[in-house]
Amino acid sequence: MNDISDETKQFEKDALAFLKSINLTVVGYYPYDHCSDIIGYLPPRPPFNVSTKVMVEVLKIKPTTSIIERFVKLSRDAEVEREIMLSEFPISDLDVKAKSLISESRTDYMDKQKIIEFVKKSGEPAGTLALDDFAPIALARCLPELSTQMIPKIMQETATRLKLQAWEIFEDAVHSIFHFCFSYTLKKFGKETLFEHEPEGAVLVQDPVNFAFIYECKTARDSYQMNSDHELRYCDYIQNKRPYVKYLFNSDLQYFVIVGPSFAGDIPQRREKIYQKTGVLTVFMPAQVLSELGRWACALPSDVKRLIDLTQIFKISENEVSVDSARAYMKRFEVETKSRY
Repeated sequence: MNDISDETKQFEKDALAFLKSINLTVVGYYPYDHCSDIIGYLPPRPPFNVSTKVMVEVLKIKPTTSIIERFVKLSRDAEVEREIMLSEFPISDLDVKAKSLISESRTDYMDKQKIIEFVKKSGEPAGTLALDDFAPIALARCLPELSTQMIPKIMQETATRLKLQAWEIFEDAVHSIFHFCFSYTLKKFGKETLFEHEPEGAVLVQDPVNFAFIYECKTARDSYQMNSDHELRYCDYIQNKRPYVKYLFNSDLQYFVIVGPSFAGDIPQRREKIYQKTGVLTVFMPAQVLSELGRWACALPSDVKRLIDLTQIFKISENEVSVDSARAYMKRFEVETKSRY
């Protein structure tokens, strides 16, 4: 067993060396028991000047049909332009259906031998990618700083290389927290509507209660203040997305979550007006609070984090989700589920 483990670790090092050799710039890293998923950008090829967004899966086990289907779905959700699967096993070892799925999805599949040959030619040393800086828990940690339009030091080189603004990284970080820290199902908006206002995305929560919410990301040097134009726009968001969310998730849209640095202005009146017009509760979520919740959720076992009930902190009585409410809920949750982990 130890020999197999050592071989797998060596393969992962070779895989990282391969990704380094093709100049992949990492922006997301998501480790699991059976694999690691990496989101990044490949440099543009002349005459183009736009980088290619890719998702890479480094497998620790032989890919099965269900693993490939999951990877393809994850790639589609992340809206990448290219999918790469790295495996110790040659594609000839896979069953017919698995091979067919790889072909149909146009996934680039590379086995151990091809990767080793490529790395030898490139002369790239193994394990040179700083993946941990882009894991969900690291993005959650950086969320407060990003929300104030500041790029953390560990991300500055990547942001400069990809010409990313703080608000763009902030949106990716919020998506990462909901999707990977909480394990929620997400649908991102905006790709096909570049010249229209759209919320950032929709989130489905299935356990312990079933509901959906749409969310909006707002960065500001100090505080985000909702004005009357924003209020009208958000009402339109809710009314336009309600039937789509129902069709997409077969779940009712119950909340509109705004994530920002902090909030100022007449929040009670704004959320009351939106609720009267739409029946949907607006939740003002400070980045610091979501950061703490995300880091906490990341550390929980998968079967336990499914029991997190955000409705306990999405309160009508609390205009802005407070740190105290979030911490009290986390403490109560840990007591109630202590026997599970």
